[in-house]
Parts: sequence; structure tokens; C-alpha cells
Amino acid sequence: MTVHPCADGLTKECFRAYPVWARRALAYKLLHILLPKQLTKNLPFGLNLPFISPDVLIPPGIILPPGTIVPPDTIFPPGWTPADPPPAGVTMPPTESPTPPQSGATPPLFVGIWEPGPLRGYGFLSPSRFDIGSLLVEQSATTSSANLGNTTIWSDLAMAIMTSMHADIRAIDIKVGKLLSPNGNIHLEIWRAGTNYIPLAIAGGGTSPTKANSSLPPFSIAQDYIRFLFPLKPILYAANRYDVVAVSTNTVDTINYLKVGRTTYPTQTCWWKLPDETWYSQSSGYFNFRIWGFAL
Repeated sequence: MTVHPCADGLTKECFRAYPVWARRALAYKLLHILLPKQLTKNLPFGLNLPFISPDVLIPPGIILPPGTIVPPDTIFPPGWTPADPPPAGVTMPPTESPTPPQSGATPPLFVGIWEPGPLRGYGFLSPSRFDIGSLLVEQSATTSSANLGNTTIWSDLAMAIMTSMHADIRAIDIKVGKLLSPNGNIHLEIWRAGTNYIPLAIAGGGTSPTKANSSLPPFSIAQDYIRFLFPLKPILYAANRYDVVAVSTNTVDTINYLKVGRTTYPTQTCWWKLPDETWYSQSSGYFNFRIWGFAL
């Protein structure tokens, strides 16, 4: 069996096989060694994301933590999860931060009227607002809709991002609403795509938090956009193809389900996920969406 050049880390063999990637990986590794985990989440331009070679396909649904290094030509075995040993060459960060916990007396919960309150150090910072960046692309206009959660034959719906970009993605707006009262939740995913934009694998960090279907407005072509944030800030590479995938967990119901705004374009292929996790193609169109983030 061929041993991966980076099986023992960033060795001479690894630098010889992937000189450009290895230099960048070394700088990334040093950065995450020097900074505690509490600070790395505030790093800009994708430095707070796992360092994954663009050619590597991450298993669907897997989100690797910041500080992870995945070299080129890495293959994740079917069914792999972060609890399993990583493939050869993959470096995973420690689960515990090296920063020691706070020590000293615990401040009181309540103080008397004339007593001073607990001291607050000069290092106190209020939480910063999540920056979605600027509008990178607005795709098509809403002329029709696609259904989600109204049939047992298919579920998740994937439609192509037709614009190539090299960018750090922060948010995607779509027009999605409910028909009557569907239960469950909805979230968006960003997937690497292949020929005809068939979904291949979810992009690193490419999963948004969920929204309750009950919180959505009744669907209308003229409705406002609904925003889905991507806190892990996935990076899209201009050389790759990508899909936006709408995922709803509502109970299958032919009366209570969701609708997503789209532009009907008969020659453009979209994909529905079947119960066996494969994808079924259909000529359908594009999602009407807006993508926010930072061009790299």
C-alpha cells in the first residue's frame, strides 16, 4: 500500500511532494499553535477555518474544526466521522484549549446598595456582530417556485451557483415560505458539484444554522428574502463548481410543506435527493438567491 507523503506530518517527504501547499500549511499550523482556540474564531479571510486542500472531498455532513490540516490526495473512507482515527496525513487540533481556566474568587451574584459591584477588567470586550461582508452575486429573479417536503420520493433540492468565485461566504438569502403549517426546520448547505452540477460532497463549513418552518412567512413570489448565515465561513474556489442545497426536515405532507423561489430555465439541471441518498436530475432552473461574503 502506498504511504501518503504527509503521513508523518510536514516532513521533508511532504514538502517534496507538495511544496507550495506544505509552506502554507506550516504557516497555518504555527498560527493555530500560538493563538488559543478562543481567539482563532475571530481570524479573517478563512484562517479560522480548517486548512483543506481544494482537491479533497469531505464526507457529507462532516464539519472539521479550525486547526485541522488536510493534505492533497487525502481520501476519507465511507462512513468516516470525526470520532474515528483521521486518514494518514490529516492533523486534528486538540479538543481542549491550552489557555488555563480563570482562577480566583467567584464574584457575588448580588451586592448591597452601597457596595461596589464586581470588578471588570480592561480586557472586557462586547460580542462583535457577525459581518456578512458585501453582496457577491445575485442570481436570477423569482418567477416560479419549487416544493420541499411534499413527497416521499425526494427531499433535499440542489441548484447550481452559476457564477465562479473565490470567496469567503458569510450568508445566503433565498425566498422561502410555507404553505399552510409545515413542521420541522430548514437550513442551507453548500456542496461541491461535478458534471451538470450533480452534488458531490458538502463543502467544509458549508452548513447554516436551522430555522423553524413555522417561523417562515406564507410563500409569495414577491416576499422578502430569508437570510441564512454561515458562521464557519466556507471558502468557494473559482476552479470548482458548487450547488446551494435547501434541506427541510418537515414531515412529508401533500398539504403542509415549503416553497422556494426560483427562475424556471428548462435546460438547466437541478437535483433532488432520493431516499437512498443518491441524486435524481430534473430540468428545472435556478434558485433566486443572493450570496454575501468577502472576495479573496
